[in-house]
Amino acid sequence: MKKPSKEEPGMAESVMEPPVAEKPYIKKSFVLMMDGRYRQWDVIAKVGDGFVVLSHEAMYHVGYGETNRWRDCFLRSYLHDVWLAPIREGLSLKNVSPDELLLYQTESSRDRIFILSKEEHTKWKQSIPNKSTPYWLRTPYGHLHIPYVWITTSEGHHVGESVHNSNIGIVPAIYLTEQAIELLC
Repeated sequence: MKKPSKEEPGMAESVMEPPVAEKPYIKKSFVLMMDGRYRQWDVIAKVGDGFVVLSHEAMYHVGYGETNRWRDCFLRSYLHDVWLAPIREGLSLKNVSPDELLLYQTESSRDRIFILSKEEHTKWKQSIPNKSTPYWLRTPYGHLHIPYVWITTSEGHHVGESVHNSNIGIVPAIYLTEQAIELLC
């Protein structure tokens, strides 16, 4: 784009430059030993004092539970009971307490491990690689009395699905400190 000179008629002393586009987030990834195998995790967003990190692959196929409320669903308990300990163990291999690295999600429930909401998935979609299987999101689909939640298809689209479907994958997310990202990446 040609900058106008001061000599051109009708031009003011100062010329406004076009706004600079915000830099896209540069994605990083790391590997944690979990459950006897290495699992890749992708850093998808910087939020506040930490980073949202998402499992690179969908893990297992599990039903959401009997309700579409995240705080009351089976899937939330499953993640805490089955996956939080291996994540903490994988983080502790870096000679730092996992409690210094692993933050709480800052929503109504204080979770150290969670799944993305539809809004988060939409906001960070450019940083999230497509998965080979559909996976759960924690946002209710429709009313709380209808047992459906949003899922993401393998192509990255959002659709509603019954909480009773056990053929949907889980893509866990964790919220890590900047120190954790420096140690792991």
